[in-house]
Amino acid sequence: MSEYKAMLVRAREEEIEEMAMMAAYIVEEHIESYYGRKQKAYMMEHIYTPEHMLQEMEAGDRFYWLDCIPAGEEESVLGMLDVCGYLSCSLQEDAILIKNVYIMSEIRGRHILRECLDLLKQDELPEGISKIQIAIPEGYVQAINVFEHLGFTRIAKVEVPLNERYTLNCLQLELSIR
Repeated sequence: MSEYKAMLVRAREEEIEEMAMMAAYIVEEHIESYYGRKQKAYMMEHIYTPEHMLQEMEAGDRFYWLDCIPAGEEESVLGMLDVCGYLSCSLQEDAILIKNVYIMSEIRGRHILRECLDLLKQDELPEGISKIQIAIPEGYVQAINVFEHLGFTRIAKVEVPLNERYTLNCLQLELSIR
């Protein structure tokens, strides 16, 4: 049982600047140590900008705030102090494709991701969605292990384009939801 209750709250266009700030925090915490300074700079300039994220939202991607409420509390007003992560995804023909999921390091290990995925399954989804997929860089062994622990299975090795010149070698994992 978690000491927190998770809530997914769909982000609005006017909140995309705050979402980009959280993404910058994520990149600062993870990306440079894994990919290096140049890749971090590229991601900050081209991917995790409010403009790019807004384009993705306008193209149909969904962005969610992950709000964590201490167990036993009735309600929490969503605000930056309550937010403990975010998730972005796109809807494919038969799958939810998770593009980014991040839970702040201070709150990890408390079953929040499991609750987050359960909530994602309950959101308004088009008919025919039967699985959740995510591509995780092969070097992120801990993340792969977490998703496998949650019932995801490895379905393929894929190359995810980072830009015109570079791709990222990933494992694609999948969870059946219907």
